Amino acid sequence: MLDGNVILKNPFHQLVKEMASRGRPRRDPKFPAHTRLLKDFEDLDEICQTGDLELTFPQEGNLRHFNMRITMRTGIYQNYKFDFDVSIPDDWPTERPNITLLTRTWHPNLTEDGKICLNILRKNYAPTITLASLVPSLQYLFASPNPSDPLNKDAAQQFQQNYNGFKVKAEEYCQKYCPKS
Repeated sequence: MLDGNVILKNPFHQLVKEMASRGRPRRDPKFPAHTRLLKDFEDLDEICQTGDLELTFPQEGNLRHFNMRITMRTGIYQNYKFDFDVSIPDDWPTERPNITLLTRTWHPNLTEDGKICLNILRKNYAPTITLASLVPSLQYLFASPNPSDPLNKDAAQQFQQNYNGFKVKAEEYCQKYCPKS
């Protein structure tokens, strides 16, 4: 998960300046969207300032691989934090980012091994979708599970047939698997 990595506590632009002073981040000539990525990180930094998001960079200087810890604000997952691994492909933003849920959860639209059923990460992805817009989209997915488009069919069935049992199991998963800090 995020433990063991340095969590972004400074505003992002300060982190970039610190990396640049050590010779990082380097502009990758094979990655023409570098400027767009920096702009998206500025927008993510604004969300960090609200307390809804923490960013970590597992590999110093590599801005194309990072982790997000998102706090859910409403619904049955309210106040729990979930970790996501994000990898930016070479042809981003034309190709969507690769996002995997690292925190095991009980949810109709998420598999226990981290696959995410979210239209803007699948068929409705467009290059204009920013990394920052993914945070409220993921928060909404947790606030409003959609059992009619499931990845986890067992969770979807329980959600539809025994909602109270679903809530109990989701809470058990949160207690057991969600990061505590």
